[in-house]
Amino acid sequence: MANWDEIKHEWETTKITLAKLAEKHDVPLGTIKSQKSRDSKNGNPWTRDATEKDATKTKKVATIEKQVGAPKGNDNAKGNRGNPNLTHEGKVIILRIPNRKLGELATKTLVHWVTLKTFMTRMLMTKEEKENGCFVVFNEPEQYQTDGLSKLMGRISTEGRKERLGSLYAFHHWNKLSSSLQENLQGGGVQQFLFMNDHTKTFDLSKHRFEDTIPIEEAHKLPAYHAIVSVRTSGELQPAFICKMAPPRKKIYNNVDLTKLHTKQFGRLWIELQELI
Repeated sequence: MANWDEIKHEWETTKITLAKLAEKHDVPLGTIKSQKSRDSKNGNPWTRDATEKDATKTKKVATIEKQVGAPKGNDNAKGNRGNPNLTHEGKVIILRIPNRKLGELATKTLVHWVTLKTFMTRMLMTKEEKENGCFVVFNEPEQYQTDGLSKLMGRISTEGRKERLGSLYAFHHWNKLSSSLQENLQGGGVQQFLFMNDHTKTFDLSKHRFEDTIPIEEAHKLPAYHAIVSVRTSGELQPAFICKMAPPRKKIYNNVDLTKLHTKQFGRLWIELQELI
């Protein structure tokens, strides 16, 4: 049975968050929030010293104004230009966004922000820092595509070369993308790997790149794990060819527990962030 007088007193006299309070007293966070709300309605609100709270807020504001770049203790985000070492060391960063939990709007907002931050970071890097180049992979972009993100992706596809920033798009067929993004990708001279697809218009839109070496009828009948490869190198479009690709690798291990461990070790609970906000 929770001792609410003790919990309330601890919250009022310390800087502990509700999330930490719930963990310490083994009480669900929702229960603590409900009790706090009930006490307020019953004329017994949970209060902290206003002077101390105001002073804390003032201190935080001053810190934000003085701080340049990443928060202390975060070695993977240095300064306003990010951490160039991530590209120098050949890092692969996988962003898993739980769109079912966050919802459509939050997911689209996060992807747009990450994409914009990546592009701006490359633009602010020196020539030496950009030497190794960098790639961004967009898997099934139709799941988080917006008008603003489409314009940004289009800009990366046409201007990314100057920043040594490449983009890889994995989608089922061209009509999954907005018309403007389709045109920017086509106009940007993207390298194309066309796999077996029942959506024949996918091949029709790109036939000008491969019809000299591969008949359109053959393209429509591509076998599994084969792809038409059409690339532009040395400033010229090279003859297309069919390449047999390796099939998907079988899952040989389960890293779900490792993912959860890293989330707790390097991330923060959303409920804590919600309290700060």
